[in-house]
Amino acid sequence: MTIKQQGGVFGRNPSFNDVDVNTLDVAGQVTAGSLNVDAGTLFVDAVNNFVGIGTAAPGDRLTVNGNIYLGATSRTVYTGGSADLRLQTNTGNTLISRDNGSTEIARFTTTGMAFPSGKGIDFSATSGTGTSELFDDYEEGTWTPVAADAETGGNTGTAGVANGYYTKVGNVVYVMGVLSNVNTTGLTSGNLFYIQGLPFSSKDLVGATAYYMSGGVLTSAVTITGNVQMYLNDLSKTAVGFYDAGGNILVSDLTSAAADFYFSLTYMAA
Repeated sequence: MTIKQQGGVFGRNPSFNDVDVNTLDVAGQVTAGSLNVDAGTLFVDAVNNFVGIGTAAPGDRLTVNGNIYLGATSRTVYTGGSADLRLQTNTGNTLISRDNGSTEIARFTTTGMAFPSGKGIDFSATSGTGTSELFDDYEEGTWTPVAADAETGGNTGTAGVANGYYTKVGNVVYVMGVLSNVNTTGLTSGNLFYIQGLPFSSKDLVGATAYYMSGGVLTSAVTITGNVQMYLNDLSKTAVGFYDAGGNILVSDLTSAAADFYFSLTYMAA
């Protein structure tokens, strides 16, 4: 049935079956076979097989000029298949997941993109022979240096100022700290002096008993010979020790209530 060819007058609410429409132009002229509703509110490009929403010039299979609202109950966008990328909302956050939404890859929050534990930016496509090419950790924070006469436990002293800051990139930790006006009351004078409280345990270096870190330390009211350096004993320690040309610095080398340590160091976390 072709209405244009045969013409005719119809009553209210006519019913048609198998209507063949060559060109339907609701608002404005369009290419034969195309559909234009309300000047681009909905547009079907019959030449390129494109669909436009809010545009009469779609540039791909589906082109949307404006926002897409998925509704309050069904808010998932995904491609076909059981292991393809999905975008879905969850408690106000936007998730990127795969495997039918069961495996979360990342989410966009009010502060940016967040990765679940064990996931991150994977550089495995680049050449390399490392044991891992997954960047899965970055953080900044504070820590509190503590004067002590042992690596773990032992006796601890007080200080006028005890401040520390750190940045962790992967398993590399950069630390800054100040421990000033250290009061050695309660510490055993013949013991080695340590600063406890590093934000992350040191990495276990197989075959090593201690290792030294890049960085520097400035002291005052501390008896030293030459330059002071820092060291971390091996096997997951969170305390840094000090030594000079004469050996390890002892508690007795500090002038109580006056000794100061200003330091920065970089080490590998466990």
